[in-house]
Amino acid sequence: MLTTAFVSDARSFIRRTSRPLLASPSQVAQTLHWYDSAEVGYLLSLGEWTIDPPPVPTWREFFISQGIAHQTEKDAEAIWEDHLISLSLLQARLIDLKLPIKIVEGT
Repeated sequence: MLTTAFVSDARSFIRRTSRPLLASPSQVAQTLHWYDSAEVGYLLSLGEWTIDPPPVPTWREFFISQGIAHQTEKDAEAIWEDHLISLSLLQARLIDLKLPIKIVEGT
């Protein structure tokens, strides 16, 4: 069971490291790779991408391209943090379910 304490720990970890809190399962049979795509958000893949992803615009460029020019840098950071928390929660839930799946950042 995931708790609010875990969410608090994940949020604190993300603020310190700018990375999701991804615990490793005791056994790993499959790896999910996550990629940050400004066009669609975070992408999960069962294998590494074999082509280079398109260049990622800055948050400001992304918001302007989406017609959300009024967003502030603080808003962008909150959205980014929420995505990283989601990855942390997904990994924790996979471990909770005793699924041998590990989430790693794609390169």
